[in-house]
Amino acid sequence: MKKGFILGLIASLITFAGDMLLGYIQVENPDKSLMNFSLALPLPRILWGGFLGVIGIPLQCIGYCQIYKLMKEGSKTLSKLYKVGVWGWMVMAACGVHLNCAVVMLIYKQLYPTDATLAHEVATTFANSVLVPCYYIFIVFFLLMNITQFIAFIRKKTIYPRVVALFNMFIGIVVIYIIVSLLPDSALRNGIKTSAISLGNALMFIGLLLFQGQTSLTSNNNN
Repeated sequence: MKKGFILGLIASLITFAGDMLLGYIQVENPDKSLMNFSLALPLPRILWGGFLGVIGIPLQCIGYCQIYKLMKEGSKTLSKLYKVGVWGWMVMAACGVHLNCAVVMLIYKQLYPTDATLAHEVATTFANSVLVPCYYIFIVFFLLMNITQFIAFIRKKTIYPRVVALFNMFIGIVVIYIIVSLLPDSALRNGIKTSAISLGNALMFIGLLLFQGQTSLTSNNNN
């Protein structure tokens, strides 16, 4: 179990590196969009940023599998729902959202020198037709994962103490956004904001590792 959480943490840091490659940039434009970021980024950063996310996000599922095993002992219903969320996450987070963010940046950056209007139209059309629908589907699986995990931990359906329910990806993301709101406008602020999900994942795995020594032998075994 510990090795699975460590691998999940490493995968989250790989994804974080990809997010930072895409978002760690300062632009004068008040619109802090990925399209505007792309104009200030060298092409290799966009390509590597997209690639690292596609590698790191599926590898995070190694850690999620350990969470599934924990939940399965206490609630078959919650664990099955969580498993569905994980499968959807693996596909939609990696290829549906992260990779397509990089594609939007690539399209805009490559077309902008030729025709700025065309670049905006093509990138926006792709985003609205592909990225946004994928994002909405992703949100369904994201919420399914996080809600079932929180319920399982808070209702003591795992061998972990209830407080570990707070080490949830969604809660981690909220914490990251609160931190971002306190930071001045900078490349660091943009990078952390872009990396909120990967950092939320990292915080979750860190919490699971820290509290591993406080696990009990039994959980509430009812659905």
